[in-house]
Amino acid sequence: CLIFCFIGLYRIQTTKFLSQHNKKISIKNDLKLVTKFLTIAIPFFIVLFIFFPRLPPLWRVPIASGQAVTGMSDRMSPGDIAQLSQSSTLAFRILGDLKQLPQRQDMYWRAMVLDDYDGATWTNNAINQTPVHYDNEHLKAIDYQYLSAEPQQTWIMSLEHSVPAESTYQMYADGSIKARRMVQSNQPIHLSWIGSKDLKYQNAETNLQHAQQLNFPVQSKTQILAKQLWQQSHAQPELYIKNVLQWYRQQNFVYTLSLGILSGNRTDQFLFETKKGFCEHYASSFVLLMRYAGLPARVVIGYQGGQMAPDGQSWEVRQLDAHAWSEVYMDGIWQRVDPTAAIAPQRVDEGMQQYLQQNDHIWGEQTNHFWKQQNFNFVKNLRVWSDYLGY
Repeated sequence: CLIFCFIGLYRIQTTKFLSQHNKKISIKNDLKLVTKFLTIAIPFFIVLFIFFPRLPPLWRVPIASGQAVTGMSDRMSPGDIAQLSQSSTLAFRILGDLKQLPQRQDMYWRAMVLDDYDGATWTNNAINQTPVHYDNEHLKAIDYQYLSAEPQQTWIMSLEHSVPAESTYQMYADGSIKARRMVQSNQPIHLSWIGSKDLKYQNAETNLQHAQQLNFPVQSKTQILAKQLWQQSHAQPELYIKNVLQWYRQQNFVYTLSLGILSGNRTDQFLFETKKGFCEHYASSFVLLMRYAGLPARVVIGYQGGQMAPDGQSWEVRQLDAHAWSEVYMDGIWQRVDPTAAIAPQRVDEGMQQYLQQNDHIWGEQTNHFWKQQNFNFVKNLRVWSDYLGY
């Protein structure tokens, strides 16, 4: 294709030259002209190749088999979200009166719950996909619209405590929202944000049993730690959660995209050896610490934060905003606890985009992390304006 471009340019220039000078150009001059084109074009295309690599399809989430699927996966292993967060591709856009929506640090865009764990991978139990009914007539709702960047969508990324405002979408036991049938269009989806923990689902407690299971060997350092902290907390759940988060803060954990390979008891290795991880590592280990103490807990995946669009009229959430957090069942409701906020509060308060720009250590200790960060920021900024103009 590139060669044909050069030939076309050459013919245009040759024709123009002949019309002006009305004589044949020599082969030597032809070669000089082509060489001139190549000298200018090759560096230009090299720059394009470096800064604009071939991009994977939107919503691509790596899974353990090494394959990739289009759409958010219903499983999570260490490193999955870290890989996704290195992409600045647009995931979805939020439309509506943005001033009425929560602040960035409280923008948790929920996809689904993962509550089954085999020691390596978290998966979504089928009981979570039980349709539920909700009563929000007495609650004040704020309407907003969700516009996916991917025509074919399965899970609707909604703010916590949101319900579908259209009959073509269904709420499920884990709070997730899905289309009753596959939707293949980029039409906005109307949702209502209740903004209250008082939103009740019928039969919502049926998944508590799965949120306490430990279907893998439990004799571990993590279990011993949980027992010690539980005793120090006098068996009080809220105090126990505070002590666990404080323990994370005191252990010099590192929030990073540069992850090592975990083997054996991955939670023990992460908590007591490497101490380096991304949001999925912290959410997973926190949930296990809760379960070891007998508290129902689960992992939630989705996105957190986002950025205002250049026109100030919509809110953009990108793949780099992908996130995992935890929920603990207390006082009759599921309550969000985000251990990442204890390790890297700036990630939650200011958003992942800002965090990546201001913290080059997140790329790891490689000598080229500066150029990697600059390249990422450059491509991300171009995508922001490209999405604004074309989406």
